[in-house]
Amino acid sequence: MLPKTYLTQILLPRLAEARTRLEKQIWAAHGGPYEVWITQPTREHRRLPEVRQAEFQVVERLPHTWGERHDQCWWQLPQSLAEDARTAGGTLYLDWRDDGEATLYADGIPWHGIDPGHPLVRLPTTATDLKIESACIRSGVWVPGNRTTLKDSGSEFKGAYTFLRNDAAWRCWIALDLFAEYIDHEIRKQYSEHPATGGSAGYRPTIERIPPLVRRLARSLDDAVDVLDTAGIEALETALQQVMATFSSTDPHRLRCVLTGHAHLDLVWLWPERVGEFKAVHTFSTINRLMEQYPEFTFGYSQPASYEAVARRTPELLEEVKGHIAEGRWEAEGASYVESDTQLACGESLVRSFLIGQKGFEELIGNPSTTLWLPDVFGYSGCLPQIMSQTGVTRFFTTKLTWCSVSRFPHSSFRWLAPDGTEVLVHVTQAYGYIGQVKPKEIDDGQLHYQQSDVHDAYLAPTGWGDGGGGPTDIVCERARILRDFAGTPKVEWGRIDDFFAGLEKVREKLPSFQGELYLEYHRGVQTTHGDLKHAFRCAERGMQVWEAAHCACAQGPVDEAVWKRVVLAQFHDYIPGSSIKEVYEEGVPELAAIASKAEESAAAALSATGQQQKEAVFNPLAVAITVFDSQSGCWCRLPPLTGSALEDLEPVQPVGTVSVSETTLSNDRVEATFDDLGRILSLKIDRQAVPFTAPAAELVVYPDFPHAYDAWDIDRSSLSLPDPVLTPVDVNVTAAADGHCGSVSFARKTATGSSITTRYLLNATDSVLRIEYDVDWQDPQTLLKVLFPTDYRGRHARYGAPFGSSLRVQQPARPDDEAQFENPFSRWIEVSDDAGNGGFFVVSESKYGATVFRGNIQVSLLRSAFVSHPDLAKPAEMIREKSRYSDIGRHQIRLAIGRTGPCSPREEQAAVLADSLFTVPVSYQGNAVSAGLLGIEGLPTLHPCWAKPAEMGNGAWILRCHETHGARGKIKLNLRDGYVATAVDLMEKPADLQVDEDGACLVRPYALVSFLIQPAPSR
Repeated sequence: MLPKTYLTQILLPRLAEARTRLEKQIWAAHGGPYEVWITQPTREHRRLPEVRQAEFQVVERLPHTWGERHDQCWWQLPQSLAEDARTAGGTLYLDWRDDGEATLYADGIPWHGIDPGHPLVRLPTTATDLKIESACIRSGVWVPGNRTTLKDSGSEFKGAYTFLRNDAAWRCWIALDLFAEYIDHEIRKQYSEHPATGGSAGYRPTIERIPPLVRRLARSLDDAVDVLDTAGIEALETALQQVMATFSSTDPHRLRCVLTGHAHLDLVWLWPERVGEFKAVHTFSTINRLMEQYPEFTFGYSQPASYEAVARRTPELLEEVKGHIAEGRWEAEGASYVESDTQLACGESLVRSFLIGQKGFEELIGNPSTTLWLPDVFGYSGCLPQIMSQTGVTRFFTTKLTWCSVSRFPHSSFRWLAPDGTEVLVHVTQAYGYIGQVKPKEIDDGQLHYQQSDVHDAYLAPTGWGDGGGGPTDIVCERARILRDFAGTPKVEWGRIDDFFAGLEKVREKLPSFQGELYLEYHRGVQTTHGDLKHAFRCAERGMQVWEAAHCACAQGPVDEAVWKRVVLAQFHDYIPGSSIKEVYEEGVPELAAIASKAEESAAAALSATGQQQKEAVFNPLAVAITVFDSQSGCWCRLPPLTGSALEDLEPVQPVGTVSVSETTLSNDRVEATFDDLGRILSLKIDRQAVPFTAPAAELVVYPDFPHAYDAWDIDRSSLSLPDPVLTPVDVNVTAAADGHCGSVSFARKTATGSSITTRYLLNATDSVLRIEYDVDWQDPQTLLKVLFPTDYRGRHARYGAPFGSSLRVQQPARPDDEAQFENPFSRWIEVSDDAGNGGFFVVSESKYGATVFRGNIQVSLLRSAFVSHPDLAKPAEMIREKSRYSDIGRHQIRLAIGRTGPCSPREEQAAVLADSLFTVPVSYQGNAVSAGLLGIEGLPTLHPCWAKPAEMGNGAWILRCHETHGARGKIKLNLRDGYVATAVDLMEKPADLQVDEDGACLVRPYALVSFLIQPAPSR
């Protein structure tokens, strides 16, 4: 007999062989294929009570192909299967061999999800009726070895089978697999080229430099495999338990890896909304079963939209979830209604995700959420801490900053400050995403990259299959048990998100701080992809703004929250960014357009209901005064904020000149523009001050657009170095009103590749800006279209509009992280100036959100025709090159405006205000004069009164939302009509602490978000 070998390197393949041997002994065939019955697939998903027993037809042969992508069907399983589950003599598992995903129902209640991460399902032993809901979708894109495609013919069902599980073999296999991964990881930390544990034949180098614990563990596992070889599986399980006891640790200095069960579920992405709702049901049911099996297991889920979907589809399942919430094991945590994109929605629209979300959490758990949970969003606006703090949210979590391509985000736990100084507590992962599987490398990377481990003893680890939902598995739960007290690793334990942040609060003052936006150096194309969607979304936002303003003026109370929920749903981070499949937008764009129409019609109806006046009246839905043209009198008139009036009763604006237009010039009393014969701007003067253009402006340029990955998401830096100016010949057309109140000059051209673009410059007699409209028929796949405005304003920073406020970003790159900001988000306005800040140039946009600003050159991204996301991410691009697979092929109308600005410009001429007023049409109606009571705002011209919202309290009260845009400090005073009073409130409409001086003026901090409750004064 030979003694035990000292060659550690040849022990490792033995562990791999033992794992393989155990794996083969886990499952024993029991029965099948079983006879099953199926309904006809339907595009619309039906609840189980809506399905009649007579609809089920027997499946006569296998394989059976059913459905088109995203269809739903129901299956009836035989009574004998339920009986087998009770009498099998062990735990019986269903192997449902279908390409689609499914949910097993037991006696009408969702029991367990079936998906690529959960292929076999433990059958209940007490059910008498088993049914399955299937969706013709296969996701789980990150599950190793998973095939994410469906055949063009639909989902292929290959039969229902059952297996008995050898639980001892299963547990031993998990333990050996985990320990082998741990040893392999530790070896590779020292030897990056060392063969894998189960590597093929050939030279295996000596393992010289590994921790003694790892060497001892390898020897102990070799002894355990001896037990397997000589005494069998039960003896092996005892031996492995002894190994765990031997290598347990009570070291108080170990970090804690706090696992939170997670199932990041995209409401839409590679599937439409109805499939996202189906996925919520199948995910929630899976989590319920895991909680029965593992008392220590905890799970967190955000998005009240999903809870509402589950309540609609199967309210019994939601009641089970509420039971786990009451136990404290299921955390409904997240604050926002959906996991919203934070840069494309306007500020008020983003606020509604919080207000509706917090209301949803109060209904679900009895109190608002304290944590904003946004693991997968493409950048984080600097206004978020203010929105959070004013809606009861004090903590924030994300993982996405790990995707930055040039810079490493410096902190893991920190205090995040908004530009106004508002502070919230943040934890971000550095080397860990949101689909953790409790693998040794994941756990080790988590602790090694936790930058605040010197002051805090724990890091948070979302665990479970995500993106397509599904969540944790029983294997993950077993792994967590093994690693709980295992020496050489952090202490792995399930925990609550709230408890984790409570611990972090204790060291708050020791944490670093970070002020401003959390910028993601990746996915820069999402600001532009699917311009048709972004335009429809902006129209819906503007429609809601008009509707709510009319309700404020008419004292009609809040508008329908159900409509707001649909607008907020479109904020989901794979919806409005344009990264979903085409079906999402085929459904979404018409819905958003319908919302805009409904809102505008409802506003007109509310105004007309005020009386039977026969005069033509107009309503200003903005909180700033605007000018309107009375075609009857030929006069421009001033329409006060949030006021409706007959045109003939309005005060004329005097004096007003006329518009002069030719093929090369366009001017009024304030604006003078000249053009070359290609339709570019040669010069622009505003109030006789010239914009310092360094080359012809408004030049259209195309760029090749071939991202190295993630077509719908990304614009690569290399593309922006390959400009191709559009210099084809133009046809010129001049139009002018007979009375000179407006005029335009248009330049129409065909591009060299077959697209057509008409550029139209417009002026009204009262304009202080040059308006630009583009009518585009775009036919160029994989091409980015930009318009360039080269100026000599070369200050260090450019100012980009944000949902509330603005962000300063470097336009004179000096460091790698500056260079990484080559395509940036902006919320409908951008400014450049010299460092002195005494004046500058701006571009405002109706619904464009991406731009490059470099050394005074503003380049607004107008369109990009990238590949539309496909349900099979791995499908070769060559297979989907038909034009329907490219975004934005077709017709587009795009509106911009350009002008000069300065810190002392009137409020109505600030870029942030113009981004609303230039593109918002007053509402025509026939009814009485109305007013919300606001006459105007004095002081601090950079304060933008951006929205009027009916107050929740009713009684004619309403909320005026304002935000400071340029980092200025000052006093403001609301001028109200007699009989109205104003009180400062927060976003939840509770009293806010806003400093007021002896003259009644409010002191406003730079970048502050402030709200006022305006209501009729109480009668004495």
